[in-house]
Amino acid sequence: MTLPLENPTGAILRRLTRRSLQSEKRRNGMVVIAVALGAFLLCLAGTIGASLLQIRQDQITDTYEATYAGVTQADIAALKEVPEIARVGTYYVLSTENSPRGFQATYLYVDQDLLYTFRHQMSLAQGRLPQGDHEVALGADWLAQYANGAGLGDTVTLDTPSFSGTYVVTGILGQETAAGAEFPMVLSHAALEGWADYDPAGYLAYVHLAGDQALSAEAIEAFYRQTAEDLDLPVPGFSNVYFRYHDSSYLREVLPMVLVLGALVLAGGCLVIQSIFRISIQDKIQSYGQLRTLGATARQIRRMVHGEGRRLGSLGLLAGVVLGALVGLALFPQGFHPLYYAAAILVTLVIGGGMVALAVRKPAKIAAGIAPLEAMRFVPDQRAVPPRRAGRGTFSPRALGWRNFRRDRRKTLSIALSLSLGGILLLNIASISLVQDPARMARMEFPLGDYKVYLSSDRAHADILAQGNPLTPALQEEILAIDGVTDVVVTRQSLSLRYQLAGDASVHSTGMGDVLTQQNWDAVSAALLAGTMPEGDRSVLVASHVAEAYPEIAPGASLVVEGGGDPVTVTVAGVFDATKTAACGGGHGNLGLDAAVLYAPAGLFQQLLPGAAPLDYAWSVVSDPSQDQAVAAGLEALVARHPEVGLDTYASRVEAFRQSNTMIYDALEVVSWLILLFGVVNLVNTTLSNQLTRRREQAMLRTLGMTRRQLGTMIAWEGLCYALTAAGATLAIGLPVAVGVCRTVSSLSYGGTIVPYQFPLPEMALFLGVLFGLELLLSGWSIRREEKDGLLERIGQRP
Repeated sequence: MTLPLENPTGAILRRLTRRSLQSEKRRNGMVVIAVALGAFLLCLAGTIGASLLQIRQDQITDTYEATYAGVTQADIAALKEVPEIARVGTYYVLSTENSPRGFQATYLYVDQDLLYTFRHQMSLAQGRLPQGDHEVALGADWLAQYANGAGLGDTVTLDTPSFSGTYVVTGILGQETAAGAEFPMVLSHAALEGWADYDPAGYLAYVHLAGDQALSAEAIEAFYRQTAEDLDLPVPGFSNVYFRYHDSSYLREVLPMVLVLGALVLAGGCLVIQSIFRISIQDKIQSYGQLRTLGATARQIRRMVHGEGRRLGSLGLLAGVVLGALVGLALFPQGFHPLYYAAAILVTLVIGGGMVALAVRKPAKIAAGIAPLEAMRFVPDQRAVPPRRAGRGTFSPRALGWRNFRRDRRKTLSIALSLSLGGILLLNIASISLVQDPARMARMEFPLGDYKVYLSSDRAHADILAQGNPLTPALQEEILAIDGVTDVVVTRQSLSLRYQLAGDASVHSTGMGDVLTQQNWDAVSAALLAGTMPEGDRSVLVASHVAEAYPEIAPGASLVVEGGGDPVTVTVAGVFDATKTAACGGGHGNLGLDAAVLYAPAGLFQQLLPGAAPLDYAWSVVSDPSQDQAVAAGLEALVARHPEVGLDTYASRVEAFRQSNTMIYDALEVVSWLILLFGVVNLVNTTLSNQLTRRREQAMLRTLGMTRRQLGTMIAWEGLCYALTAAGATLAIGLPVAVGVCRTVSSLSYGGTIVPYQFPLPEMALFLGVLFGLELLLSGWSIRREEKDGLLERIGQRP
């Protein structure tokens, strides 16, 4: 005898699958939402990673690999004659000057090749580069703020010390190259040569090598070093951004983040979808038993369940991929690349399809493994608590809620894990963001006060000191006279130095040398990586990045150092980590490029530049926080009167750190909340399922005398157990991980310093509020739902 479903009839299975889908609209919606959420997160991460990769590739493709600083026009012409060099861009920074109108103007000279090389940082949106003495190219922002919206061909007035007068606007820059109140102003070569402080050897050459993609980073660097030797040029500097991409390390940095997110989404999605399907299988287990009685094989039942998963998964994947790609494109439209986006979508489809297949596998096995007679006797979600845990048989509402919570351990574990996964991620991300809090990071560079006054001039440092250091006792008295200023502390004594390896002139460079004092001795000593602290006036410490760039410069090596006077031969006593000395020798200004590269006793500086005293380079201004506005206004006015004095503020550094860090952590916090939605979907589905499967049971309890309030207590207590379990798992697992991760991040961010761990109270309070608030809403909904049908109707319903 042949039973109806004994033969594998595909049409019948497809029809049964379609009917099953039509009867499970709630389950279908939950599965589609869970799959779409996972696909959205994966696709968004993939498209953002692809966009950032494309943006980085655009920035370094056909751009410069090396720079030669301090070269002449003849040197640039010689570089252009080298056959292997495809392009040489010419760049000259004239000066940065303060305007009485409250902005800083940075005057530049660039040629067309340099403008093409810098096309992603600074472009010429309209017009042409200046050619005459009184022509200028300006940014649109400056024209709007300070020239009443003047345009091409209009005349504008500049009022800085070196370049005052009327200029004709020949070009409008597409991007500003500096933040805040600092604006680039491009002048002509004729204006450059007519400038009073023009140095014929002050050009920078940005060089691009033909066929660079076919060469290794080592080969490119070797070529530029050899070219410098052949043409008697300074040692070249290299573009870190270019070589970072050239070595594909950027891809290696992005890929692990995408894989970690993929693993989290895969884990969360599998837990939720499996829980949804398993509850659905329990609700329909008798139907599967009837199919088995009619002749359906276990393999056919599995195919039905997998078919439902594939159909629902396809809908969710399509919705999630489309939404993720659109959001990624909206966030980074300039990074769109069809091939990269296609790869991100393909990876999302593969991982999402695997997630659905893994999640459905266990429920399908349960449905296929049930025997027909066992299926007829099966009552879903009615597992008894093991006798050894039954206690004394208390039947209070709280005890019944606790027993309901413990009925199905796998369901309980699934909900707790899916809810706590997002909480753990949120706890770690919020903790890391507090470690790298902009205010905390800025305070490491401003330990004494909120303001620093320092030397800021385009003239040679030795010339400034020889003619009289602007940081004089009289200036100190001016600062102390400002309302709210309580003290002025000398934080750096420095001299601009040129140094080379004794006996090898090819190994040379320049940088700031700082005086070792009683105030900075301990900090520098703590940053020592190799060797010893200097002993005597003829020994120095060198920064770690100098020793890495020139392996010959190591403890015991001899250097010839010049500082404006006769050269002095010194011995390298040790190497220090420059990242650990920000408080005593950090850079100033927007770029912070004047950090110390050498430390030496005061006696050496007297030999390098005799009679140049004092060597004060930076002062910290201590002030009353309640008078911050008056102090800021007074210092800005003082700096405007002294063109060779710069001002660096705690507030500006906080803003700089905030712009670089906050967006990343805000995005990661959004991702953690989205992952939390997996648990929310799981919890909502479980609550709805409980409402359906326990209606008869709860009606029986009402007939035995349980009041509506007691029923509500029982339901609320079960929900509270879920919330408490998820919160406990989040803290028990997430807190130790967060502490360990924060220690690592702190060490990397603060040069080995471990800052105290700070618990992210607002974020976690919001997480717990959402968690317990959701449980309260679901419990209230369940109670109201129970009142819609009469007790006799619910007692007569099948569970």
